[in-house]
Amino acid sequence: MIQNWIRSAAVAAMCIATGAGAIAAPSERPAFEFRGITTIPLSQIDKRKVFRKCVVASSGTLCAMERGDVAGVPAEPPEVLYYGSGAMGVLSVQVNIAFEDRLLSALIAKYGPPADQQAVSVQRVLGTAVPGKVVRWYFSDGSAVFRSPGTRTGTSEFMFTSKAPDEPKTVVDF
Repeated sequence: MIQNWIRSAAVAAMCIATGAGAIAAPSERPAFEFRGITTIPLSQIDKRKVFRKCVVASSGTLCAMERGDVAGVPAEPPEVLYYGSGAMGVLSVQVNIAFEDRLLSALIAKYGPPADQQAVSVQRVLGTAVPGKVVRWYFSDGSAVFRSPGTRTGTSEFMFTSKAPDEPKTVVDF
């Protein structure tokens, strides 16, 4: 489960890093918020009131929210990954791809017009290419991406990635 999160976060970071277009300066962007969840550290949150359960692993703490629906759209319970330091890393929401337009409309209503939108072609495991979209927002404390199709088959995904400046950078040595 944690490994899938790390892979999804890496994909989201690559998508966000390749974004184009004029973007407001960080000081002009709003802070991120989703159902009262912000980028405050996990130690400052009453986990019993916010999350259904939290699982601690070597890479951090993965917490699942209680409610699964998002803006009236049936969804898997949103999950938040907190790094080992307690800093918020990633928030992820997965919905059935049939509801992608409803979720995207709700996200635009909440967060405003996206900073970037792209039509993409997504290569599936069996080699078929399907049309998709990537939509980005930038916040003072991180960035978010809506991706359809999502990282899981049959889903669309909304993922917020915080800046988390206190996390050590991973060094890959071949």
